[in-house]
Amino acid sequence: MTVALHTGAGAAIEVRRALQADEARDVPEHTWVGPIVRVRPQGERHYEDIAYIDAAPTDGMGSSPSRHLVLWADRARRQRIAAVGTYSAAADYAVYSITGPAGEHLATVHREQGSIRRLRRTSWTIRPAEGPTLHAAKGTTFGWIAWWALSPLWGLMMAVAVLGGKAPRLPLRTIWRHDGKRVFEYLGSVGTTDSYELPPGHVDGRILLALAALHNSHPGWYDRL
Repeated sequence: MTVALHTGAGAAIEVRRALQADEARDVPEHTWVGPIVRVRPQGERHYEDIAYIDAAPTDGMGSSPSRHLVLWADRARRQRIAAVGTYSAAADYAVYSITGPAGEHLATVHREQGSIRRLRRTSWTIRPAEGPTLHAAKGTTFGWIAWWALSPLWGLMMAVAVLGGKAPRLPLRTIWRHDGKRVFEYLGSVGTTDSYELPPGHVDGRILLALAALHNSHPGWYDRL
């Protein structure tokens, strides 16, 4: 089944983060320990593994904005779906490339890191080689208004978290739009899995899978705003 069919409109997408070293020791020998993209087509009940992600050792955990990711259709690494490379990377701004199996250019991704001092949210701009440009900012407007409204209680909430309660979370929901219409959406995280949704009307499925992998490599809890 092709990537386009797997990522049809209305599909749900999950990205399971890479297993930690202690977790990887306890799994069967041929288990893929890196990140995995799973898709559940609209109307279906179960997820299916669709892409296996190879990431350079320096990627992840916010240690560097540079990324190099390869998405494979199979564990044997015989069929490449897409790759993410880095054009340029600074502390607050990075530009990435998404290429296809033969190295053809699919899209350019611009990511600007959020800043508490400047009250700026992390933002994304996706410029496909063909198709509409997509824009997104981390968190919804309502989510950030509520977050800042609760700022006098942050100290109390963190104290509750230290005592075993739930820590307050930054607004994480991210919606990529074109002309105000949803094209791709990050819903949030549960455990080690990030969840995405693909509303009707979307761009090349390879771009969206690569975008999910790239977004997943920037853990929301680490990012400033």
